[in-house]
Amino acid sequence: MRLSKRLLTIAGKVLQGSNIIDVGTDHGYVPIYLYETKVINKAIAADVSYGSCEKARQNIIEHSLENYILVVESDGLKGIDTKGFDTIVISGMGGRLICGILDDGIEKLKNIEYLVLQPQTEIASVRKKLHSIGYKIIDEDILLDDGKYYNIIVGKKGKEVYDKDIDYLFGKRLLDRKDAVLKEFLEFEVLKLRGIIGRIKERG
Repeated sequence: MRLSKRLLTIAGKVLQGSNIIDVGTDHGYVPIYLYETKVINKAIAADVSYGSCEKARQNIIEHSLENYILVVESDGLKGIDTKGFDTIVISGMGGRLICGILDDGIEKLKNIEYLVLQPQTEIASVRKKLHSIGYKIIDEDILLDDGKYYNIIVGKKGKEVYDKDIDYLFGKRLLDRKDAVLKEFLEFEVLKLRGIIGRIKERG
């Protein structure tokens, strides 16, 4: 199975031997890929959409993985038993929604060692949320895929707080390693802001 650059990067953050819950699974591509590449032992593929669950279920059947990947129609973690799982992947949705899923499912995170998150918006809020619920950020990537920038954040159980707001805004790990894609993204944002300022000046 061929994944997009975004999904491939998300999948690459899951540790060997993990048991994962993929929230917002859509077509079930990530758990299918991870099982077929012998990274995970089992998975739950969850989505709030009945249509997405049916697509995921069909893909799982086509790959003969019904005994290893369970499809669950669920709003976040509400309909999921997390016992026996150690990693949750949440991707392809807004940061506020991801934070809400984590808050609503806080009791279900007790045995979850790792969170792999890919928020589309409000990324700083997701970093803060990880720290507030007892996860430290151990890895982060920013990538360009099909003309869009994506942040992928990995949290592990532990205590951590950033001292500076800029670390929450742009990602301490990205800043510390002077990430080339982050620099490219910031330059792109500066150009957009200059364009907006120029249009405001034209209006007098």
